[in-house]
Amino acid sequence: MSDYGKQVRRITQIGALGCSIVCAEIAAASDDGWRLYTEVESFSYSNAAPIYQIAHDLKGDPVARGDVAYTHDHIEIGAEYRNLSLSIVERYDYHLEFSPDAAELIYLYNNDLPHESDAHYDLYLAANQMRAKGVKLGYRFALTEAFNVKLAFSYLRADELTEGYLRGYLDTPDASPTGELELDYAYTEDHLLDRPPENVSGDGFAVDLYLHWRPHPQWEARLALEDAVNRIYWDRATATVARATSDTIDYDEDGALDVSPALSGNEGYRDHVQALPLRGFLWSEYHLNDAVSLGAGWRRYDKTDLGLVGADYRFNDRLTLGGRYYCNADALNLNLQIYDLYLGVTMDRLQWKQAKTLGLSLWWSYRFGGAR
Repeated sequence: MSDYGKQVRRITQIGALGCSIVCAEIAAASDDGWRLYTEVESFSYSNAAPIYQIAHDLKGDPVARGDVAYTHDHIEIGAEYRNLSLSIVERYDYHLEFSPDAAELIYLYNNDLPHESDAHYDLYLAANQMRAKGVKLGYRFALTEAFNVKLAFSYLRADELTEGYLRGYLDTPDASPTGELELDYAYTEDHLLDRPPENVSGDGFAVDLYLHWRPHPQWEARLALEDAVNRIYWDRATATVARATSDTIDYDEDGALDVSPALSGNEGYRDHVQALPLRGFLWSEYHLNDAVSLGAGWRRYDKTDLGLVGADYRFNDRLTLGGRYYCNADALNLNLQIYDLYLGVTMDRLQWKQAKTLGLSLWWSYRFGGAR
């Protein structure tokens, strides 16, 4: 582990221990102000193929001319006392950016289908994937009566990594294919050249920012900027740098492409710094009356934007039903809140294996002392 990683772990562990001791002392004095909570979130989106098909190497129906696919999953279990919260988190992130030609060529290859004769493919594929566990410390404060802020700092211990790119071009005349491919990526498991996996881990942090503004009793807005600042530091991560030229690209006996890359650079180890994409969510809501509210929002993951509109109907203090529509994803979200339990489901197809947008939200909390 790098000196920086050791320092981050040491500071976080000491802070978490100190916070636990303080919270225990407060709890011994009073129950008021305590809240236990659990959050489970999963959101996946693709504009090229169903999420299920992407997870299974694009085997299946033809893919659309898309360029992005991503997923973010996390579970958080914690406790909050007044303005201070402490939780444990586990998360999985995968962001894939690609050229439409790359998606088409991968689809043809994995489905044993012939490519177009005398075609030109511009190839680009960039992946950023991580799985991690950690501790999250948050603090909420009010700048004014109408404007609240929450800052959260997470220490993360990661054990899965894929980050890097494949780029180049490929021409497929009948005689012999020509092209050039360049590969540069760090990983814990090599999905391209089948290098044996090795145990590698990284240490890092993420900072989240949450804003809540209520300028009018009937109007409020919320903004979440997650992973606003973050870094994961990997010591001696396995990495490959490779280049394939026309001399190593040919057709096999079945007429399919056969690429045998000639390595340049190295297939070894390097210290690697991983940066996760920013995740943003904005929701503005206007309460027409005590029962009905209308809203509009925006969700961003890296450079991908999804707009949404929606409405909620509050039957009473115990039950609220809501719906959201993702305009440019053609996906519908339905949600239900009963007391302090919230459940939301997002899909763009009734058959989940055909869905390009998939989401699940589950929140639960319990307040001590009878306050809600």
